[in-house]
Amino acid sequence: MTFTSLELADFILRGIATGQLLHMGLAHGSTQPHAIRISQRATISCMVAYLWLTAPLPDQFYGHWRGLLLLLTDGLIYCLWLLASYSFRDHFSLVRLPLWLQGLLTLYAAWFAYFFVIQQGVGLFHTINHVLVIVLALHIVYLAIHDYQDDLLDKRRRARIQVTCLVCVYLVFLAGVELAPEFIRHHRLYSPTNAVLVVLALVTYTVYAKNNRLSEALAPAAVFTQPQTAPHPLRQKLDQFIDSKAYQQTGLNLAALADHLNCSEYQLRKYISTELGYRNFSDFLNQHRLTDASVQLSNPELSSTPILTIALNCGFGSIGPFNRAFKLRFDCTPSEYRQTRLKTSQLQ
Repeated sequence: MTFTSLELADFILRGIATGQLLHMGLAHGSTQPHAIRISQRATISCMVAYLWLTAPLPDQFYGHWRGLLLLLTDGLIYCLWLLASYSFRDHFSLVRLPLWLQGLLTLYAAWFAYFFVIQQGVGLFHTINHVLVIVLALHIVYLAIHDYQDDLLDKRRRARIQVTCLVCVYLVFLAGVELAPEFIRHHRLYSPTNAVLVVLALVTYTVYAKNNRLSEALAPAAVFTQPQTAPHPLRQKLDQFIDSKAYQQTGLNLAALADHLNCSEYQLRKYISTELGYRNFSDFLNQHRLTDASVQLSNPELSSTPILTIALNCGFGSIGPFNRAFKLRFDCTPSEYRQTRLKTSQLQ
């Protein structure tokens, strides 16, 4: 098998991109949570598979490996979705999903592997998967921007913007490829141009990530423990705010609290994340709101008070977010918590 100089250059560029991806997978993310590291490395594996499956080589060259490369290539968006979910949703976990949903996802993963490895991606599902790629890509954008204002970590806020821009560019590129005339997609310059763009994107991302320490954005927030000669100027103001239970205001956000404390949003974000160890503003509020709710649910005198009333009095806008936040913290529903606590108080 002989290759033209253009094809050889294409292979070299893909090799450079592969090396860069492998370096990213091995050298970065040591401080990140385990789930993020796993999904990040799975994403990198899929990107490497994409690079070599789209190389200027005939299908028969890959032999039995083509099915695996096809599986990883078409699974890229799913790995990206998992990476975005674990990165931008602090309490996300596949094991927390209902058992029936975990079962459905397991069956879907088995079918996905069978279709692309055994059937080599031949069938209607390949087209369906292209639609799912767009749906998941749009949902990644949603995950990145949905809690942007609630996020207290400045580096992760920048990462949200980066992800949104990159995914949008990817969608435009995908649409352009699908809508482009056939001769463009099969032009001899298309493959090396694609390889050049991948290398440039990886180099740009690596330099940006290193300069801005993006890997730290996904690590657990550290509480500032070094001795200080004087208390933080926001400490007394925030303590007074908490003591007055003003956090029970419905719809309270970071901007409103910063205005109330007469400080900038940046100062307040930095204080709550660095000094108090919270990664997002809603967790900070819920810590105090749920404590109040647990006290009221344990009070026999309030046993006839509807749980919705307690939730609203504590600052939650509706029962749904209250139930989810309560179960996440106490590992049971509010009604189960109330029943247990009231029975305990009756036995005492």
